[in-house]
Amino acid sequence: MKKELNFKQTGYGQWSVSTIHYGKEIKMHYTDAQNYDLISSKDRGYISAIKSIRSQIINLNKIYKSF
Repeated sequence: MKKELNFKQTGYGQWSVSTIHYGKEIKMHYTDAQNYDLISSKDRGYISAIKSIRSQIINLNKIYKSF
């Protein structure tokens, strides 16, 4: 399965970022413009930025799922 992120701009410097995890779409609010620019430009280090953001989304959704 390809690990990818989908960004949707929600405001100035703000995005809703989503990914597919075990067949389910999960999302979070995102405001780190530097990482967004790195991923968009596909410069050196963008793959580790994708992995980092995906981990953040998964962990955040695990926290909220436990409530």
